Amino acid sequence: MAIAAAATSKAARAQPGSRELCSYCAGAVGSNISFALVSSYLFVFYTETVGLAAATAGTLLLVVRGVDAIADTVVGVAADNTKSKYGKFRPWLLRGGPLVFAACALCFVSPPFSGTGKLVFAFCTCLFWSIAYTLCDIPYWSLTPVMTSDPAARTRVVAASRTCAQAGYWIALVGAFPLVRWLDGREMFGQRVSGWLLVGAAAGLLCMIGFWVTFLGVRERVNEPRRRRQSPARVAGLLVKCAPLRQLLGTFFLLETIMAVRAAVAVYYFKYYCGREDLVPVYMAAYFTPVIAGCVLAPVVCRKLGKANAVRHPVIASGALTAALWFARDHATAVMLVAAFIGLLEGVSNIARMACLVDCVDYGRRVTGERDEGSIFALNIIKTKLAGAAGVALTGWLLGAIGFRANMAQGGHTLHWLALVFTVVIGLALMLSVFPMRRYADGGISQYL
Repeated sequence: MAIAAAATSKAARAQPGSRELCSYCAGAVGSNISFALVSSYLFVFYTETVGLAAATAGTLLLVVRGVDAIADTVVGVAADNTKSKYGKFRPWLLRGGPLVFAACALCFVSPPFSGTGKLVFAFCTCLFWSIAYTLCDIPYWSLTPVMTSDPAARTRVVAASRTCAQAGYWIALVGAFPLVRWLDGREMFGQRVSGWLLVGAAAGLLCMIGFWVTFLGVRERVNEPRRRRQSPARVAGLLVKCAPLRQLLGTFFLLETIMAVRAAVAVYYFKYYCGREDLVPVYMAAYFTPVIAGCVLAPVVCRKLGKANAVRHPVIASGALTAALWFARDHATAVMLVAAFIGLLEGVSNIARMACLVDCVDYGRRVTGERDEGSIFALNIIKTKLAGAAGVALTGWLLGAIGFRANMAQGGHTLHWLALVFTVVIGLALMLSVFPMRRYADGGISQYL
């Protein structure tokens, strides 16, 4: 018995090889192409193409995320309770991939309906995508702590997958706008096609392929049987008992909400304030290319500063730089240069955030006696979706409050506030976002027990 236990422990601590790591990273790329396209550009599609009012579109996305939070909890619980020859999490990637493909394409359909019909269609298709994406995304990220129990190997897995996730963001945010404009209205299959629809379908297809590659190439080594079945009540109890998890999710929610506002406002800032819609993909490239470099540097920074400080310090610095952009708001080149440095800081913080979250699986086990990978990552996905929706809703409400009207010349008051929100307001909010995790300590689990 002791020999078998030792062999199991040794297998669990084994480090994933390069081929397995590449398989896992393929899922991160595909997943984030779909997620970035929907979370950053669906609001723009609703206002600029479908014709929904900004406040209406923002509220719709917020309501969808609220409804979808129930599905996230159910999927997290179901994943923790799954038993199959493929493991707990990999079967979900195989079955959910085609649903994400279909749903991502449907999100970018502009139906020939009345105003109410368009709103209902948008709600249904967005909810479909959100649930389908959840079926894969929660199990995907739950694989991180079960691929190995070795802390150094986990950090390597986190760094590689989150770096590739940022590459997925880059592909979607930089490539979507030019590709939509190039494809829109072209003759294909004997009829004019929608650029948004084709790009949405392509993003969904890449997401499905990425998840299938992960299913085929990844192993689940840490397989600790549950003594009690997971349930929504136990998930709630985990959140109550695990103080580090609460602190992290609080900061992550605020930070991701603010970043969603920044991504959405950037489109309107360059199109209307600068009068240069063509600068949108340039800005996205200037920001997201250094994010990837920051992800590569993150393990070194985490070792030097500790994971918690590698989250907090870059966020505070990026907030200060964002606020300072107010003084360069009329100079596009300066905005791009500062955005590049902000992106580098964000890359470091991004990897450190995920590494802290993976540690919460071990924190949770100490206080509950169970490994709750699926539930912890379900809570994280709920937070991410609610943050994205809250950010888009805030953007819609802010645009409505400052008198914005799509596809029209904006007044001086509206343009002034567009620039103010894009710089000072977002910068100050970023600096305040790290407040919930001010007491978070790396590895100091004893202070939470």
